[in-house]
Order: sequence, then C-alpha cells, then structure tokens
Amino acid sequence: MNNPKNHAGQWLLRTAVISVLSCWGAFCGNSLFACTNFIVGKKASKDGSVICTYNADDYGMFQGLCHYPAAKHPKGTLHKVFDWDTGAYHGEIAEAEETYNVIGNINEWQLTIGETTFGGREEMVDTTGILDYGSLIYITLQRAKTAREAIRIMTSLVEQYGYNSEGETFTLCDPNEAWIMEMMGCASDRKLSKERTVWVALRIPDDMICGHANQSRISRFNMKDKSGDVLFSKNVVSYARRMGWFSEHLCLPRLLRPSHLRCPCMEFLQSVQRWHGPLSALGRRP
Repeated sequence: MNNPKNHAGQWLLRTAVISVLSCWGAFCGNSLFACTNFIVGKKASKDGSVICTYNADDYGMFQGLCHYPAAKHPKGTLHKVFDWDTGAYHGEIAEAEETYNVIGNINEWQLTIGETTFGGREEMVDTTGILDYGSLIYITLQRAKTAREAIRIMTSLVEQYGYNSEGETFTLCDPNEAWIMEMMGCASDRKLSKERTVWVALRIPDDMICGHANQSRISRFNMKDKSGDVLFSKNVVSYARRMGWFSEHLCLPRLLRPSHLRCPCMEFLQSVQRWHGPLSALGRRP
C-alpha cells in the first residue's frame, strides 16, 4: 500500500458495505440481538486485507455518520466530552495539537475501531470518569495512526481522565494488524485502587478470524509473552486479588485440572491465568 490516505475511501466503502450486510442479515434472520464485530486477519482474507465489521443492534439508537475534519489546535485547547449514548456532558480533556480526519469509525490512516459491550461487574464502573466508550473511540481515531498506537492512547487517556462505561471489547484494525482489547474501570474510590482501569489487548494472528458479540472473549493470555502481541495493565491480577476475586490455589496449570474449568482470577474477563492458552472465538481459514 503506497499511501494509506489514497485508499481510505475504498477501505471505508468496504467496511461500510460489510457492516450494512451484517446488520441486514441479523435483522432478517431475527436471531441476533447484540452488537457484533467480525475480524479477518490479512492472511485469512482472499486479497490480503485486514477486514473488520461493526454493527450496533440497538433499536432507537439512530445516529448519523459522524465526521471530524483534520485540524491543528493551539496549545492549551480543551476538548469537550459528551457521552456517545446519552449526549450528557462529562467534562473536558486536553486536545491534541494535531487531529486526523475521521468519518464514521475509520480515519485517514485506515485505522478502524469498533466495540461490543459485555458489561461485567457493576461495582467496577468509575462514575467519576470523563471518558465513555464511544467518546474514547472517536477521540482516539482523531489521534492515532495504527492499532498499536490506538491501544497506547486509549489506555493512557482512561488512566488520566477515568473511564465511566461498563466492560467493553474493542476491535482495533489497521492495514497490517488486527487487535481486540477488553477494558473495565476500577470503580470510583482511588483509595481502593490508584489505577483507574484494568485491561488486556491481544493481537489477532494474521491467518485467523475472530468475532465478539457482547461477551468477553479473552479467556486466557500469556503474561510472559515476549512477542509484543500481548499487552495488559500492570494491575490485571493485583486488582482482582485486592477485590477478593482471585484465588491462588485455583489458578493451576491447565495440565493439572480439567480443560473445561476456567481460572476465576478476573471475572470481568471471564478468566485470566499466567500460562499460555488460546484466544476464544478464533478460527483459522480452511
């Protein structure tokens, strides 16, 4: 790909068409009542493209196609944050000096971000946070060029300003890589936790596909991974232990216990363990 900006229109059209078809099929089939993301790695697609879809099956939540033009901002400019679902005003954050052109859920660098909500523990919601899941998506699209950079920006923003939504599974794709990231807040009491969020991000292997629909998908991940394809917050286990959701004696290697048992270290991710294991809902192209 020579210049990502020259292909943004084609990428947007492809993403939009697939998303519309996904929604149409869901409603016609009358069997899907959830937000749904579908991800295809570049070696799993016919033409070598990273592909993702995003549909939000929330009747009554009719929204236009958003557009945020590229811009330069004077130092000290503030960005007002309004809740993506309700429109409620949450506060202000520092604006980036340069922001990129965004149409819908894709920007001029072909970075795409989608999501599905899995909820999780209600007591983990940080009601003092400024950023909700939707605002976080569109603010990040204005600031990041790649999926990896988007993960860094998203996790930095929520630590600084707080995250007031429930548990989310985010899809992050660029022309070369596809990722999913799961995130929840660490409640509102900073005496209980100085960290404001807990999260895990996994890269989808290039020759695989992945889907998520309002249920946490990361059941296991390798905390000793050296490839750079597994990222997580430092408090991913310590927070669960502090809240009494982590049981050391149950977190045994998979070989020492039935494979159907899940490690209850993190209820918001369904399970977390220190040993290598598969990513749920992954499949290789035949």
